[in-house]
Amino acid sequence: MYAKLIVALSFVAVAFAGNVKFEDCGHHEVVKLNISQCADGVATCVLHKGKPLALDAEMISNQDTAKISVHLSAKVEGLEIPIPGVDRDGCKYVKCPVKKGEHLHLNYALTVPKLLPNLHNVEIGAKISGDHGLLACLRLHGDLSN
Repeated sequence: MYAKLIVALSFVAVAFAGNVKFEDCGHHEVVKLNISQCADGVATCVLHKGKPLALDAEMISNQDTAKISVHLSAKVEGLEIPIPGVDRDGCKYVKCPVKKGEHLHLNYALTVPKLLPNLHNVEIGAKISGDHGLLACLRLHGDLSN
């Protein structure tokens, strides 16, 4: 189960290859999501163990905020679980402070661990919060393969 959570982190920590289909679970602050290893317009990304991943999310801030916090979760076999070990300090990936209406580019990268199991159709959730609540929210689906 813990390995599945690490996989979930890998899905969110990805960028720069394709405009990925995602569900906006906020108020349409997320404009675009690009993920390395994902082709343009795919509904499910297939990520490969041992390969680097990068995420580039474009969004519009809905508030003035001095800090940004990143919260990741994975829905594995119907259970939504917070992903441990995530760097929650969003100001490392977006220049803070942020003004309402400002266009933001969140960039995050890592390598998918080789020791993880192969998984199919994992739902990943990302919530980005500011001083006054939710800045952005998105969900996407992915597979993990050798």
